[in-house]
Amino acid sequence: MSPLTKSTHTGHRRGTAVLGKAICSLLLTQFALCFGAAAPEAVDLCDLISNPGDFNGKRISVQATYRYGFEWQELYRFGCWKKGRVWLAVSPDMPKSVQRKLNRLPRHQGTVNAIFTGVFHDVGISLAGSSYSCQLALEDFEHVSIVSKSGAVPMALSEAERGRLHEEDSPKGKARPTR
Repeated sequence: MSPLTKSTHTGHRRGTAVLGKAICSLLLTQFALCFGAAAPEAVDLCDLISNPGDFNGKRISVQATYRYGFEWQELYRFGCWKKGRVWLAVSPDMPKSVQRKLNRLPRHQGTVNAIFTGVFHDVGISLAGSSYSCQLALEDFEHVSIVSKSGAVPMALSEAERGRLHEEDSPKGKARPTR
């Protein structure tokens, strides 16, 4: 086998393995939804990013900012933005109640605070030039507050919008209520 063929074959296997893990995670999430999963473990997002292996395959709940748009949908905390972000995997087969909530978010792009629940996977993915070391397969979310109708990176948000980030993420450190 030539080096080029071997390299292409290895890349194909690696891509297939990542795709297989993603499909498996979505199937496990749907299984958990159908058969009543245990209560999720509340996790701090910065801890999750720092120690992803500790939560791999677990059903968790995390308070975070969700930034979404044309080629991104990520969870982050302003305080640990540079450490990493979590890809939010949204299945097209979400329950109608969750779909209705998603439909109430700003259209096409936006930034919102919420508590997100799902199964966490320490699986790296690369999309549209961005690399994510892990993902959360969304089951549900609650206590949503809109930060911005823009899906801009946090540093590009206006001062007023950055002030609406979660309390611990607010650059001014003031409490911000969520609904």
